Amino acid sequence: MYTEQISMAIFGGSFMPPGLHHRVIAQRLVEQFDFTSIVPCWGRKDKDNGQSLITPELQKLLVELNFAGLSVDFDHFDLFAQVFTPTHKLDKRFSAIYPDRRIVHIVGTDLVKGGKNAVSQIHSWVRGVEIWESFHFGVVVAEGTTFDLLDLPPQSQV
Repeated sequence: MYTEQISMAIFGGSFMPPGLHHRVIAQRLVEQFDFTSIVPCWGRKDKDNGQSLITPELQKLLVELNFAGLSVDFDHFDLFAQVFTPTHKLDKRFSAIYPDRRIVHIVGTDLVKGGKNAVSQIHSWVRGVEIWESFHFGVVVAEGTTFDLLDLPPQSQV
């Protein structure tokens, strides 16, 4: 657990559809962090997740129903602006709103795989090398999967 300052988990994803596994992850985040924000993203141009099949209002409803009863906040900016906010801009927005909180981005091991060789998916993001080196990450390990600890970003916890 991050203890040196107030910590805030940013759990972003398309959540198409939001599932029980997303809820389980959020439950664990609520236990580990001072604050947890669920951030459903709008569809990316490079990834068709079926989001164009439903309205932003319906997506918001599905997400909020899935996480109902958990002590989480929601950020629906992407849904209603119908844009995808890159991680570096998301971090900047949350850091400006919550300057007293350590912002921790929640990612799966699939996004850090290859990190030790600087070829993770995160490295390919806009400003990926900077994000890898300076952002804080919470890395979620799916049940039954393995990964190399050397692939973890410098400022991360599993």
